[in-house]
Amino acid sequence: MTLTSTEKYLLLIVTIIGFCIINYPQKFQLPVGQTDMAHLYSFVQAFDEKRCLFCESPAYAKWKAQEVTQIRNYPIIPLFFFWTLSKIFDDIILLNGLFLSILYTVLIVYSYLLVKKITNAVRIAAIFILLYFLNFRFIYIGTVGMLPYLLAFVFMFPSLYYFLNYIQDYSKRNFLLCLIFSSLSFFSHFVIGISLLLTQIFLYFGFLFERHKLRTNIKVSFSKCNVNFRVLILFLIFVVIAITNYFLFIYTPLREGWIDKWISWLSSYFIGLQLAWKYPFIFDGPILVILGFLGFLNALYKSEWKIVFLSMSTIFILLTPHFLFGPTKLSNYIYRYYIFLSFLLFFLSAYILPDIKKYFGNVIFAVCILSILVVPISEITYFYMKMEPAMTEEEFYLAKELRETQNQSVLFINKINEKGTFREFKWILAFSRIKNFSVIYDESKVYNLSRNFSKVVLLTDSKVEIIR
Repeated sequence: MTLTSTEKYLLLIVTIIGFCIINYPQKFQLPVGQTDMAHLYSFVQAFDEKRCLFCESPAYAKWKAQEVTQIRNYPIIPLFFFWTLSKIFDDIILLNGLFLSILYTVLIVYSYLLVKKITNAVRIAAIFILLYFLNFRFIYIGTVGMLPYLLAFVFMFPSLYYFLNYIQDYSKRNFLLCLIFSSLSFFSHFVIGISLLLTQIFLYFGFLFERHKLRTNIKVSFSKCNVNFRVLILFLIFVVIAITNYFLFIYTPLREGWIDKWISWLSSYFIGLQLAWKYPFIFDGPILVILGFLGFLNALYKSEWKIVFLSMSTIFILLTPHFLFGPTKLSNYIYRYYIFLSFLLFFLSAYILPDIKKYFGNVIFAVCILSILVVPISEITYFYMKMEPAMTEEEFYLAKELRETQNQSVLFINKINEKGTFREFKWILAFSRIKNFSVIYDESKVYNLSRNFSKVVLLTDSKVEIIR
């Protein structure tokens, strides 16, 4: 799909603005990411040290991630992507925005192309991108550090775009590009890869419904929707990729007990199904949610089946765990897939806004636009006001010192208060690459353990103290 010069300038402007916003953390000389980002950096360090995927994960990488017994058990695409970029750019620059900026550029371009492809309307795509480029959820998840999940999500958009192109023309180019980006999504985050496959299946049925001009005012006949054999082959390849990815990289014995732990954790009042449906109103704002719902009804009324089935796929993915495992599983999938639901809300809102302008006038249209934008602008402003490095300079210099003396054994007394802050102890382990260490939180145990270590380090919110 070709872009006009106006579209190119629009994408360039919003990308530059987004790039500047995302790279705000560059003002800090230390990482701001949380536990998940520290995990990624730890396994990048482990791979850089051993240059082996099937080697055992070192202790500093496995801390808080015991299930990742070998380096290959960490998502390999984010691992290789970050490791390759780290050979070109400084690690802190990558961690504090540059890595995320690359993903953001892909997201902006291909989400625009996907919306334009589905609606065949430049106006709707332009409204969408002007709303969506201030994507606080993307910034928040990226800064927190869920980069494998985010990388898989970003690859969904080119995959869906080339998938729609393929089922229209069956060209080898679109087939290969769809296969490449789908594989990248699978090998970045397995759950998102499965969600992508389900979304493609739903979109295909939407395409068939539109091709046979099925309307909502007549009885839908699935017998008319003959599935093309070439599309079945593509889906079969995706299934093979998923199975290979799971058994070669994902499965470890320590991951078998996750379901029981998740069910127990999610059953609590403050995290389960009881509160899950409040999140769209909190993160994206009530206006966006209401307009998104109206956009879905509008698409259903107009028999825009690709939009309807895309919406249905998202709801299906969110509700499937609810029906399979009970109500306590739902919120876990919302956390993992919610960023796509957020995209859908922006898309459906952009879809109905031209009709709002047509029937209610420019003033109501402008009020809707401003009401949507004020939420992410406020969230981003507040988030950056509260932002601080995840470690202190003293902790960073301690990590560098420990890295130069790898033969030492260290007992860390961790008294850092990480709740409600950006602080994350694991960065010390990631930067130091320390092999022999132990972490305790109770100073009363120091006497019994300290004799087994060559160095004892006390870490508090304000200082680093080497006791011995």
